[in-house]
Amino acid sequence: MKLLLGMMALTVGLTGLSVAMGSVPAAGNFSEINARKQSMIDFDKDIATLANLEKRYYEQLPAARHPRLQPVIKRITGKQYKHSSR
Repeated sequence: MKLLLGMMALTVGLTGLSVAMGSVPAAGNFSEINARKQSMIDFDKDIATLANLEKRYYEQLPAARHPRLQPVIKRITGKQYKHSSR
């Protein structure tokens, strides 16, 4: 029984050691990867493009054409969004 437990412990130990050593790379040349910069990042152009695309997807609801609701809809859509931190 002791021999069986010893063999199992040795097997588990060797397996654990091989996994631990396999996850550590061999000593070598550790340097950063240098990549060329493809272009300057320009978020303003992307935001403008998305803002222009957004106009296509406004909902054309039948109730929105009602004369009584038009001033309310214009007031709500004209209001700027302000983030409120609580």
